[in-house]
Amino acid sequence: MEEVFKIVQKLKNIRQIPQFIFIDEIKPSSTIKVRKEVQKFHRGNPKVDEIDFILESPGGSADYAYIIIRTLRETFKKVNIIIPFWAKSAATLLALGGSTIIMDEFGEFGPLDVQLSLEDEFSESKLQSGLIDEYSLVTIENRALSLYQRMLRKLINKKNPKENTDVRIKKVVLSSQLFSFIADLYKPLFEKIDPYQIGEKVRSLAIAERYVERILIQYNSKNLKQDLESFIDYMVHECPSHRYNVDYSIMNLFLSNVKKSIEISKKYCDTLSDLSLEFSNNPGNYFYVGFFDKQLLANKSQKHNTIRDSKKKKTVSKNEKHKK
Repeated sequence: MEEVFKIVQKLKNIRQIPQFIFIDEIKPSSTIKVRKEVQKFHRGNPKVDEIDFILESPGGSADYAYIIIRTLRETFKKVNIIIPFWAKSAATLLALGGSTIIMDEFGEFGPLDVQLSLEDEFSESKLQSGLIDEYSLVTIENRALSLYQRMLRKLINKKNPKENTDVRIKKVVLSSQLFSFIADLYKPLFEKIDPYQIGEKVRSLAIAERYVERILIQYNSKNLKQDLESFIDYMVHECPSHRYNVDYSIMNLFLSNVKKSIEISKKYCDTLSDLSLEFSNNPGNYFYVGFFDKQLLANKSQKHNTIRDSKKKKTVSKNEKHKK
């Protein structure tokens, strides 16, 4: 963490604003840590009304993402969400509540489709998008409709080239026969679909939708460039994969409070890029939740000095024994 702390200190010197570092999954323990750190800081600095919240997270719980941003916005007048590299899934949800969102060139958000655990008795549980069944149904419906239209066009008033005769059947009768044929064709697929499971996934997706709605209405309604429904539909339903890169170019289409780091200053942009590179070069290696303080680096330096002095003493002791 020492390298991260050094870069954050530079960011703090440029911004002259307290820096909160969040590098973790969004879960109960990290949420409690945020609350404790915020309360502790606010008691000692009651007049501070603006912070930078540096967010590096793969995501987690939508419920706790809402709790974190609510805690931040209820405590401070202005909360700037800083995205050096990765703020996916629930971390994206959290960021939507920021007063300002500042992104590095390589900063990215992710879609808000809920990931559900898929249990398998022969393997470890895997995560699956709640949209899988919905997309499967849409695909079957589209293909069935396409097949019906092709067959109908082919059969109505088309000559049989071998027998040189026309197919003369009433459209109503033909349609009925085609519907029956297509229903039998797709019956094995429909029988595998569990309506209760689909209902469960729809309710899970609704969690993300409602939290997006609540956060944006509460904290950023004036910053919406398009209607709220369009944004929710895009972030929850339109992205092709949960890993899809939602970068500045996309977020800026919907929100006016999203900024590039270069808009702050060239020096800030370069420094945030250093932090972005540090995260990208060491994925999953850092964990920290709390405000940055110079004492963090002092403690690191003191620890290194203690280790260095200890090594020196051991070396001297070995040399003395060797002389004897």
